[in-house]
Amino acid sequence: MWTITSMSDRSILRDITFSIEKGEFVALIGPNGAGKSTLLQVAAGFLAPTSGIVQLADRPIRSYRAKQRAARLSYMPQTTVLDVPYTVSDIIQMGAYAHDRPDHDIIEKSIARCHVEHLLHRDLRSLSGGPPTADDRSRRRGVRL
Repeated sequence: MWTITSMSDRSILRDITFSIEKGEFVALIGPNGAGKSTLLQVAAGFLAPTSGIVQLADRPIRSYRAKQRAARLSYMPQTTVLDVPYTVSDIIQMGAYAHDRPDHDIIEKSIARCHVEHLLHRDLRSLSGGPPTADDRSRRRGVRL
């Protein structure tokens, strides 16, 4: 069980416990500001909980080196600043960097499972991540993903 508190000491997420099995798809649904993105950032090891521990494969997630963690999970935020002409295919291929020998059959099956074949040649910067937020409007350069 873990908790994350904001700088103002307001609990953003409290008493969180969950597990996701290998190959399982999970959807987080909730209103803006509910803590969905924060939950994902903590679960991926990018933010540390105020209390408790996050584990990946029965090991504290913060004990993994970046490449080791990347071999087990991937995270791409809905919005980011990116000013490089990468295609969706480029980003998918980069996701396999942590594996010494990327399995192209697994990559192809993942593409099919996510139904993104029609997007492979699209410039990532041209994709929409949904309606803009106040954070997005405050960015001076880059694009929303």
